[in-house]
Amino acid sequence: MIIRAWPGAGDPPSPRVLQRRREIGDRIRGVMLHANLTQERLAEATGLSRDTIIRVELGTADARLSWLIAIADACGTELADLVR
Repeated sequence: MIIRAWPGAGDPPSPRVLQRRREIGDRIRGVMLHANLTQERLAEATGLSRDTIIRVELGTADARLSWLIAIADACGTELADLVR
């Protein structure tokens, strides 16, 4: 018997979730540019890999809350500005 953390765990994300991920990625890209940060410099500032930064930007990663907080802090913005 498989027990899932929530219904649909392991299933591909819905189109709405994918769209929201891309929107958040677009906001991250915008605040990175405003803060004059490259993906590499943001990765160094957050302790995340550059690959993780790219995946979050593209919306292909299911970003952890701790990642989003670190990205917001490194870019000098509020978490709410990324996820609104």
